Amino acid sequence: MWLTGAAIAFGLLGLALLPALLLGAIVAPTDPVVASSIVGGKLAEHSIRAPVRHLISAESAANDGLALLFVMLPLLLLTKAHGEAITEWGLRVLLWEVAGGALLGAAAGLATGRLFVWVKSRPLAEDQSLLSIALALTLTVLAAVRLIDGDGILAVFIAGLMFKREIVGAETRQSHLHGAITRFFDLPAFVLIGISLPWGQWRDLGWAGIAFAAALILFRRLPWWLILSRRLRVVRRREEAMFAGWFGPVGVAAAYYSMLATRETHLEMLWPATSLAILASVVIHGVSATPLAAHMGRLAPLDAADTSSS
Repeated sequence: MWLTGAAIAFGLLGLALLPALLLGAIVAPTDPVVASSIVGGKLAEHSIRAPVRHLISAESAANDGLALLFVMLPLLLLTKAHGEAITEWGLRVLLWEVAGGALLGAAAGLATGRLFVWVKSRPLAEDQSLLSIALALTLTVLAAVRLIDGDGILAVFIAGLMFKREIVGAETRQSHLHGAITRFFDLPAFVLIGISLPWGQWRDLGWAGIAFAAALILFRRLPWWLILSRRLRVVRRREEAMFAGWFGPVGVAAAYYSMLATRETHLEMLWPATSLAILASVVIHGVSATPLAAHMGRLAPLDAADTSSS
């Protein structure tokens, strides 16, 4: 997705190589907030097999944080000497920010999950406590990783993954966790994106900007899913590969990386191009989610085992 996005930016927006690689990395991660609205709900649960839905959710959550590696490489090459940039990318970004942040998140999620299971076994806690515990875990990990200049997005994902892994089998209604966290964070994030939309700069991009956003939606993800899905045992049919490949929405992570890169490189066109891709993705993927999920259900109705969320 990174290289495809970079090629589209290079060809349609006329960017030089490094700025094109930077923009391609910015729009590569898929958004877990938008993805959760696509694979959640009764229609999706009764039309799309649980492993496919979980795969889309897990991928979108993980690549938000992992995208930092691909964003920082061209960003450092644009702002520093090449030798210094490669060294800083390997030592600071890869080992400290990404690996260090992931380890901190894993430790926090593991400890919190085991503590919750222990308290619940007494019993001193109920399922309703999940929301407050998960929010506290999220904000604490973000703050702690921020203090060490680590990758907060990836750390929170790993913390949530380890927390959920520990509470499995604790007779906990885990469905409350994901939905509550999503509702807490999605509205403020998209309101901030909405009030920052650069209408005038979109006009300056003209048809090249529209073509860029459209090409991203069509080619950044779908072809690679069709190729790579052959090696994924979770994906049984070509229609499932196309469904998973189509729903790779651009969202909050792209906005965050775009603002970070604009501040460091002063490339003012990054935010207009990114925000246009976000708007197009949210609208097109949002509108197509229900009819495509219903179509999948008509192609192959699911049995009880297929719809299980275990």
